[in-house]
Amino acid sequence: MFLLASSLAHANGKATYEGMCSACHGMEGKGDGVAAASLEPKPPNFQDAAWWEGKTDEHLTKVITQGGASVGLSPLMAPVGAALTDQELAELLDHVKAWGPQPDPEPETEPETETETETETE
Repeated sequence: MFLLASSLAHANGKATYEGMCSACHGMEGKGDGVAAASLEPKPPNFQDAAWWEGKTDEHLTKVITQGGASVGLSPLMAPVGAALTDQELAELLDHVKAWGPQPDPEPETEPETETETETETE
């Protein structure tokens, strides 16, 4: 069930991105959408790890919901918060963040064996 919900959320986030963001940011988040050629400054490349430095969910949410000017970026980045539900915003954030650096997976720890546990308690 979780996998199905996760897949649906991913598809929804992608659809929202394609409909509201891709014209400027590009289909793959590289800042190369069809409208990007006429924009100054250019939209960021979400696949550039350096761009993600210092970016928080709160920052990204503010840019999306209140527009670029709300954080000192281009006023051409229009606010779209009124057009999104909280769920749609969360799905869109997850979609965009998938292009950024991914956290290192937690190392797997091996469970203690009975022999190790018995030796420690003796």
